[in-house]
Formats: sequence, structure tokens, C-alpha cells
Amino acid sequence: MALARPDASAAHASRTAKPVTVRGCLASPIFAPDYSGAALRFQRYAPGLRARGVELEVLATEPGAWRREGAGRGDEGTRGPLPSVDPDLPVHRVGVPPGTPLWRTRWVYESTVLERCRSSSTRPDLVLWLSLSSKSLPVLWRLRRMGVPTIYIQTMMPAPLRKGGGAWLKSRYRTLRHRLVDRVVVSSGVMGRELKRQGVRTPMEVVPHGVDLEHFRPGTDAHERSAFRSRMGLGSEAELILFVGSLSRRKGLQHLVPAWTELAGRRPKAHLLLVGPEPSGGTGEEAFAEDVRNYLNAGEGADRVHFLGSVPDVAPLMRAADLFVFPSLREGMPNVVGEAFGCALATVLTPFEGLPEEFGLPGREYVQVAHDASALSRSMAELLPNPHRRRELGLAARRWCQEHLDVERSLDRLAEVCRDVAHARAQGREGPPEGSPSNPKSNPIATRRT
Repeated sequence: MALARPDASAAHASRTAKPVTVRGCLASPIFAPDYSGAALRFQRYAPGLRARGVELEVLATEPGAWRREGAGRGDEGTRGPLPSVDPDLPVHRVGVPPGTPLWRTRWVYESTVLERCRSSSTRPDLVLWLSLSSKSLPVLWRLRRMGVPTIYIQTMMPAPLRKGGGAWLKSRYRTLRHRLVDRVVVSSGVMGRELKRQGVRTPMEVVPHGVDLEHFRPGTDAHERSAFRSRMGLGSEAELILFVGSLSRRKGLQHLVPAWTELAGRRPKAHLLLVGPEPSGGTGEEAFAEDVRNYLNAGEGADRVHFLGSVPDVAPLMRAADLFVFPSLREGMPNVVGEAFGCALATVLTPFEGLPEEFGLPGREYVQVAHDASALSRSMAELLPNPHRRRELGLAARRWCQEHLDVERSLDRLAEVCRDVAHARAQGREGPPEGSPSNPKSNPIATRRT
């Protein structure tokens, strides 16, 4: 897909012109210190949006509350240290007693969203949802009745609809949440096309996940590249393969693990770095993560496998690594791939469900291999002893980032969408908000600011 390159002067003008302030509530039940890729991205976006006239505040549950009954809900809610919250980003916590069932946690959380939107002192100009389900329909309907503009940030490729007599009805029910918001923001064209195929007719915007190209950059000298290696006791001759993601099935570890054991015997200087949170809190993936550990610890090259857990900043690791491998099965637009591109790190991807054309072309910006351990092992074995090809791939990926995935462009577009949605609904709003202004002290649902 050929992406049009925005006019640089226009982008500069949009950032330097005095913006009109929009107050946005980021409805993100999962927020730091709990892990959510989407929430972490918006934490990083907050200063840039603020500079463009979109002031965010976050409404989140208490740490650990949302995923207490999270079996089968992917890798969100896993443990691990995260970057500190932007001190200028207000975070309000919804008080939920320990042990509260998830259905009630959701009800309390979404009731708090409504309560804040009813009050003249806390009502935002816009609500941006990072998490919605079919159970959210009542709150979306009421917000619509109240005249509160809403945006749904779709972060994951929607699951395909199964064929059958009830497929049409299921698609209509699944997309009700999209029909009750004013705008849907997706990260890739392929995600937008799938949503439309499933029946979504709400106006949609494609805003790729932006990469901070000043932070995610190639190493400036040999010392910077060797700093991380030295801390691990590794020399310049070590071949570092980096994986970033949770130890879960969806991330494709069932392909990477046997691929590594096959490679380890052929490349005695190769090391595998596994970076990311481990499943916890009833996600249903704990047993799988334990199997991964046991398999790697008992297999070939076990002494060259490094479980690093979550790290506050992956950029130094990407500058130190030789190869980035991401064998995922299903994604939205994974942040870590764009970050590896920004660091000019040669990247191997599998054709995961949702692989966006916004990542460029296989063979040019990255290498693509099948979901197969032997194919993955062969690809790594071919690239590791070929620094020229790795450098060629890395530089092409960096150029692609500069032209298409610069965070400044994503912030420009996202801020524009927020202003458009907020102002369009404000112009058509008649009468005062639903209900009378409430006294914050009388709110039966406890909230606090982090």
C-alpha cells in the first residue's frame, strides 16, 4: 500500500498554531502499573496531545481489579514494572473492594463514567474508550442520550465471524458498540476493512501507532551498543535475538521456542532475550508460560536464554540486539514492531492476523516467514551471519518509520479527530446535560486521583 506522505509545512503549522482546548476522558480500566499496550501508548501520547490542545484525564480501576476474573483475556493485566505516569496526566481511580466479581467491577466502572459526565464540574468534552464490549451497550446508549461525544479506539484485530445461519445476527450484535459511538479509530487499514466487512458503518479513521523517532533510534556509537551487552557479561561477538511480548500463545512462543532449540546447536554464539510480562491473575496462560520456561531450560542452549521480564524501556535492548523476532498469531498494530523499525533493527515477522500494510513490504522493510518453527529457525540462521543484509533491512525500516510512522503525524491526526468529534457534537447539542450537577461528595461510587 502506497501511503501519501503528509506535507511537512502543513504538519508544522498544525503543531505551532495555537490549539483549541478539548477536555478528554480516557476510559481505560487497565492502567499503569497494570499492563495494557494501548494504555501505555496513550500515556506516552498525553504530552503531545496536550501540546495540540487535547487535555486528557484517565479514569481507571484500582491496580489488579479489572483482570481478577480475566481467564482467556489475552495478556493485559500481567505484572511487571512500567514507566512512571506522566505527572501532568490526572489519573482517577475507581474504588472497587477486593474480591469484587468482574461483572460488578465493570458495572461500577462504567457507572462512574456516567456520573462524571452528568456533573458540570467533571463532564468532559469527549470520552475516548480503550475497552468496550457488548456489556457496555447501556452506558454507550446513555452517553449518546446525554450528548457526550465518544470515540472508540479499536486496538485489536477483530476476530473473524464464523460462517453459519446466525452469522449475520452475530455481526449485528458484535458491532452494536461501534454504532453507538461517534467515531472509531483503528491503527491499520486492514483492521478498518475487516470492521466494515462485519457491518460497522460508523465513521472510521486510520491512525497508525506512532513511533518516537528521537527515542527509538539506532545506536550512535559502538559504546552505546555494547553498554547493555557488558551489563550481561556478553561480548561484541554474541549474536542477540530479541523477542518482546508476553509469554502467551497469541504471541507465537509455541513457534519461537522450538525454532530457538533448533538454532542454538547451529549458532553457539547466539543468545535469546525474552522481554515482557508473564501472565498472572487468572489469564489462563500461566501454565503455558511455565511450559515455555521448562522447555527452554531443558533444551539446547538453555544457558543462552535470558528471561528479562518487563523493562521500563526497550530502546537500549533494541540498539544492542542483532535481530528482532515477532512470531505473533493475531495483533492490532503492535507497538514493538514500529519501535524495532525506529531503532533500525532487522526484523522477522510472521503473517499474523491483522498484519498491517502500514509496516511496509515483506522483503524490503522486514522478513516474513510462515508460522513454522523450522522456517523461523532457517530465517534466523540466514540473517545472523549476514550483517550486510541485517543493516539493509534495518535502514529500510528506519526510513519507512520516518516517512509513515512518525509519532508527530499520528498525534496531529488523533488531535484533529478529537477536536472534530467534540465540536461536531457540541454544535448539535441542545439543552443542559442529562440530570442536574452533582455534588462530588455525594457520589456513592468512590473515586480518587493517583
